[in-house]
Amino acid sequence: MVNVVEQESDSFLQNFLLLLKAAFTGIAVSIPDTANVSRSCLGFSALAASYGITNSNIVIGTGNTAVTPTDYKLQNQITAMEHVPLLVVQPTVPALNGSYIECMICSRSFNNRSGAEIDVNEIGICVIASTYSILILRDVVAMVPVLNNQTIQVAYKFRTAV
Repeated sequence: MVNVVEQESDSFLQNFLLLLKAAFTGIAVSIPDTANVSRSCLGFSALAASYGITNSNIVIGTGNTAVTPTDYKLQNQITAMEHVPLLVVQPTVPALNGSYIECMICSRSFNNRSGAEIDVNEIGICVIASTYSILILRDVVAMVPVLNNQTIQVAYKFRTAV
């Protein structure tokens, strides 16, 4: 059985805007990484698709505090689950869906082999800038319990009004 939970996200963080500023101007910005260490950065490198990476790509956590624009990490990131490689979808002409155009960019699965139920309450996206991880998006979601030996899949579908 697959449970599908959809939720709108409007939580791009200040870090995302700082990375865009650096990329557009070519001038380094000071930005906190996920360890809250201030880094000089000219932009982000990539979403690394490597298997098992817990500090980049789509990440999940158990925290439930409200999102603030200055968040720099998940409140309580889950590392006890098996992180399946990120699936990055080849961009295509976005589909028209009512008054929106939308396109799925990436998804990632997490296998719970911890021996216990884990409740997922937050999700986010981290990018790699040089050799460190920067959180650019964080969402608090309705609790999703993931039983032992079950899998949760998180997909981001970006859309804009037309």
